[in-house]
Amino acid sequence: RDTLETIGTDLQKHHPDFVGLTGNPDALQNAYDLYSIEHKVVFTDPQYGKVFAHGSHIYLLDAKGKFLTLLPPILSAERIVEIVQKYAINGS
Repeated sequence: RDTLETIGTDLQKHHPDFVGLTGNPDALQNAYDLYSIEHKVVFTDPQYGKVFAHGSHIYLLDAKGKFLTLLPPILSAERIVEIVQKYAINGS
């Protein structure tokens, strides 16, 4: 249900620097494959259509966009800061 017109507004509610992806099924599949995103239809809501279960990890990237690690959403903010600081201190 995300569209180009709606996804940015919704993400801005969480953080102004978030970037959302949407597109046709082939383009989305490329992103799923690139980022190893698991997703599956859990059920179909009669009014809104398919409801998906999907990963919700935070991808930590360096300044050049190189993948560093995944941060699971169950981590506390303090633990995430510790992990990010280690990457910042080590420079990679």
